[in-house]
Amino acid sequence: HDLGSHLNLVEESTRACLIFCTKWRTFVNNDTPPTLEAQVVRDNAVHLYHDIEKFQLHKLSKILVELITCMSLLGIHGVLLSVHEVEVAEQENEFTPQQAFLDGWTKFRSYLSHHLGTDVKAGQAMNTPIHDIALTLGSTKAHMNDELQSLREFCQVIRDPHCNDFLRLTGIKVLRAIVYMRPDQEPVSRDKIDAEYKLHLDGTSPCSDLGSWIHEKWQARLGNLGAVDVVCACILADDLDVVGSALKLGVTLLDGGNPEVQSLFTSILLPTSSGPLFKRMFYLFEDAQADIKENKRMHKQIIAENAALIKAGIHTAKKEDANLQLAQNKGHMKE
Repeated sequence: HDLGSHLNLVEESTRACLIFCTKWRTFVNNDTPPTLEAQVVRDNAVHLYHDIEKFQLHKLSKILVELITCMSLLGIHGVLLSVHEVEVAEQENEFTPQQAFLDGWTKFRSYLSHHLGTDVKAGQAMNTPIHDIALTLGSTKAHMNDELQSLREFCQVIRDPHCNDFLRLTGIKVLRAIVYMRPDQEPVSRDKIDAEYKLHLDGTSPCSDLGSWIHEKWQARLGNLGAVDVVCACILADDLDVVGSALKLGVTLLDGGNPEVQSLFTSILLPTSSGPLFKRMFYLFEDAQADIKENKRMHKQIIAENAALIKAGIHTAKKEDANLQLAQNKGHMKE
């Protein structure tokens, strides 16, 4: 009880100092604070902030940061304040029951993925099954697939507007993987297949034979089996992940400038019935432009905030750099 009362007293005293510094010119006629006494108060505030860090007193820590920042802006400098990344994150986001559940769920997924040997990152958990399904559906040696008829039926299922979004998303990734790995070609080593699949995951073009007659033939074969129809159908989907994956599949099929695949797309896009597809593409471009502008705005805001903190004598450990990198990455991906 005594400790709690003491903390309340410290918190109220800190808040009073903050208000006094904020209204300095109202309370004091002199624009320049007394250097020695004010610096002692600021240094003590910095030491107190570092001492209470391990107790996770977020409310008091936040008031102390505001006080030290305000004093720095008034020209009172002293001991350097280092705001730790974890501390900032916890100040901004005190756990609600929903957030606590999500935090526990994330840790559970990490634990489970370790035992199952899967990738816990978002969208990566199906990587191994997609690899295996692609090898099966893309091979004429698979059961009842001597002419890739199973792959054709697979494309028909994915392009159906009533198909489940998760199945669609997984199916599109399977088709992209087939274009990369070309499981029906001979001879082919397991290492080459795995290397191509890694390129598929990284989003880069296939190996050196891109644009070759063999690769173009394989692109066209998948396009004729229904992959082009899948792209056009899934761009109209409501789920944005499905739309994004469909666009990636379209790029993969056209990569290298395959003329036969271009003809397949042209035959679908020429009729007037393709109007909704063009309309959706128009809005996708509009949204992408808006996202690029927003990411540029975030970029400038983070730089400005970082400059203000440095000017105030506050050093933050890597948080601004991480946010800046995030903003740059998002902008790059959108472009």
